[in-house]
Formats: sequence, C-alpha cells, structure tokens
Amino acid sequence: MDHLEKFRTAATRQNKNRPRAGRRYPDELRRLAVEHYRARREAGVARYEIAAELGVSSLTLKRWLEAVPTFGVLRPVRIIETVETSNLLTLVTPGGLRIEGVSWEQALDAARAFS
Repeated sequence: MDHLEKFRTAATRQNKNRPRAGRRYPDELRRLAVEHYRARREAGVARYEIAAELGVSSLTLKRWLEAVPTFGVLRPVRIIETVETSNLLTLVTPGGLRIEGVSWEQALDAARAFS
C-alpha cells in the first residue's frame, strides 16, 4: 500500500463523521502526507495538486511541510566544471534538469533551492 492510500484510509477512519473544518490529522498521518508530497514533487507535481490528492488544502500541506524537519534529507546534485572556462559550471539535478554556464555561487544557490 503506498503513502497516499495509507493516508486516505487512516484519515477516513480518524475523521469519520467530522465536518471538514473539524478534521484531525495526528503526526503519523502528517508524516505519510509529507512522504507522499516528497515522492510526488520529485516527479514534478505541484503542491496544490498533491494537496488535492490528499484531500487537504494547499495551505495545510504547506504548514505540515514546514513543521517536519528537513535537515538530514540529502539529495544528490552533481556540479560539473565546463571544459571551456574553469569558472563556469554545469548543474545537473537528480531529475535531469541541466543548467549550464553558472558560477559557483549560483550553483550553490540552486543546490540549496532543490534541497
């Protein structure tokens, strides 16, 4: 069973007969939602679409993401020096996005943005 299915099943059980505004999501449900979010974001899906899949608002999902510590979650990013000039780099993300002709500072900023 994937994260989304586990989340939906547990959320339905947890919030049976509750109005939408009164729904509760314990920490374990929030963790499942965040794990689902991370997997879907790597596939390029927008936060609002992921929130719709989970049946929560985009703002709620954003708050859950902010509450979960992200340090320690490493994502591989390769920085390749270009042959033509040693001060310009090519950044290649795990998803295959390739950015050429960036400085070290720009590459570091981009790596931080992708993490």
